Amino acid sequence: MIELTVLNVIHIIACMLMDFFLRMPIDREEEMRKIAKGLWYFFLVIVWICILIK
Repeated sequence: MIELTVLNVIHIIACMLMDFFLRMPIDREEEMRKIAKGLWYFFLVIVWICILIK
């Protein structure tokens, strides 16, 4: 079972948000896609930081 430390909670939340932004519909406006892509990269960095800290 996974320990629910602050780091693990942040990691789980970041993964869920990455999944949300990855699955956004393609037919959105170009500006919205850029924002979603930027947020996806931001959460990707957070996930990698969590992985490397462990």
